[in-house]
Parts: sequence; structure tokens; C-alpha cells
Amino acid sequence: MESSSQQLNRQGNAYFSRGDYANAYRHYAQALKVDREHGDLCALATTLGNLGNICAVSDRRREATQYYQEVLGLHRSLGDERGISITLVNLGNLCADSEEWERAKAHYFEALDLMDRIGDVTSKAMVYLDLGYVAKETGQLEDAIEHCKQSVTLARRMGQDTIMADAFRMTARAYLKGQQIGRAHV
Repeated sequence: MESSSQQLNRQGNAYFSRGDYANAYRHYAQALKVDREHGDLCALATTLGNLGNICAVSDRRREATQYYQEVLGLHRSLGDERGISITLVNLGNLCADSEEWERAKAHYFEALDLMDRIGDVTSKAMVYLDLGYVAKETGQLEDAIEHCKQSVTLARRMGQDTIMADAFRMTARAYLKGQQIGRAHV
């Protein structure tokens, strides 16, 4: 049977998927009250992660960071390496959105180390794509292309066509950016 927190999170997720962030946030906030009252750390981590996601897409980065930091602490206390890695990627994405490139890379590389340990190949493919984006944006085009190649290799192994397509797109953008830089020096 579904708990009231699970019901509220499920309803929040439905609103989130439709882009109705105000109602999604309201449901997640209600679930947060329930989770804090009942002390279920796993449910609390889920709810806080959902609140962090809402804040991230609503350009409320400071709040998103606070939620994700709390989630990270919970996952660490629970020994949940998958949860830790996902939260590190979320923090890395927030840093990339703020053009804090070095912090983003640090979060991504820490997440990759955990993903290696737990064998999460599909997530690794996506993180290499994130690293490719950071490298492209910082003008490290050879690194961008290499990260995208790693993403393609992993995505192909897992049959993840969407990730492969995204990696090919990112590779093309890196090549195009390289040509633009080359033209600027002529």
C-alpha cells in the first residue's frame, strides 16, 4: 500500500511532467511535512530530491542546492551510492547552469567514480555527455569530443539510442565550435 508521502510525490510528479511546477511544488512540500514527521529517511530523500528538481527548473538554484545538499547527506548516511551519484550529477548540473565549470566537473567526476563501483553504465554515458558539454563550453574541444566518444561507446553497449544521438549532436557542436575558433585566428 502506498504511503501518503508516496501518493503526494506521485501526484507532484504528475504535475511536474505537465510543467505545472506550482502544483508539483505544493504536493512535494506536503510530502516533506509527512516525511519529517514520520522520520523515513528514504522517503525524505526522495521528496527533497523532487523539491530540488522543481527549484532547479524554476531557476531557484540556491534553494535547489540546499535541497540537493540535504539529499546528499541522507544518501551518504544511508550508504546509498546510487543516490549519492545521482545527487552529485544534479549538483553538477546546477554548477554548469551557473557556469561554475570546475565545480561541475568535480561533481561529475565524483559521480563517475561511484557509477564505476556500482556498475551504472547508462548513467555514466549521460555524465560523459555532461562532461562533453562543460568541455565544449570552456573551449576544451578535444576533451569534449573524447567525452562524447565515451558516451557513445557506453550508450551503444546499453542500447541507449537517445543518449547516442545526443552525444553525436554534442560532438558535431564541438567540431563546429572548433571551426569557428579556427576562423577567428585566421
